[in-house]
Amino acid sequence: MLKKLFLISLILIFATSVAFAVKSVDDFIIPSDYSGHDASGEYFIPGAYDNPTFIIRQINDTNTYFTNSSSYEVWSGSENNTFYYVNKQKSIIGAIELIEIENQQFIVTSQYASTLRDPDFFNKTMESILEFNQLNNIKPIAP
Repeated sequence: MLKKLFLISLILIFATSVAFAVKSVDDFIIPSDYSGHDASGEYFIPGAYDNPTFIIRQINDTNTYFTNSSSYEVWSGSENNTFYYVNKQKSIIGAIELIEIENQQFIVTSQYASTLRDPDFFNKTMESILEFNQLNNIKPIAP
């Protein structure tokens, strides 16, 4: 009887640790500049005039994020599997990548609300994505 209780306890401990190991958006370490966080899950730099945001979203379909269309333009960035993008309808520019953790896919974006294709903004968004990857020991995957 004691052996059965011990075995059941081990199984429950293992099952609990597996359940807690699954990543959610809140488990990632965000670059320190993005200390603000709103209800929609977007991180932002408080008091910044150009409204930079850092967004992590779990997704099921990558087609809408990495395909050029009338409203989106996407091109290869300075790092493997990290891209620059422009959302022409919303006047947003930034960097984007796809990551996979425990068979879950997440889109990571760093973006600025801007009507200008400012190289400084593009560089800042790429730096934020690369810092995120380093903080979380992540390598982006091909979309």
